Amino acid sequence: MAEKHFGEAVASEYALGNRNFSDRCWNNLGIAYDKQNRWSEAKDAYYQSVKIAEQNGDSSSVMQSYINIYKLEGRYHDYQKAVDGFRNLLSYFGRNSDTAYIAL
Repeated sequence: MAEKHFGEAVASEYALGNRNFSDRCWNNLGIAYDKQNRWSEAKDAYYQSVKIAEQNGDSSSVMQSYINIYKLEGRYHDYQKAVDGFRNLLSYFGRNSDTAYIAL
């Protein structure tokens, strides 16, 4: 049910005009796919969320989407890719002095 609603939401006119809403819907759609073990679709949805969040300059959403992506990588049993991804994420937020998200 969540997949259906978030899928409709990201395709809505409201989402086209409200990038923050669209970003959150893509991230939640990724979570819905993830719960169904539809990993490829989940990863695509998370990356769509990252793209929008980066354009918005929303570091909180970027962080959350990347956390979801790397958790997903870990479930693929590609633990090294997940660990490397978290290291890169930590480095990114360290370079930007975004200490609130480094702690997360």
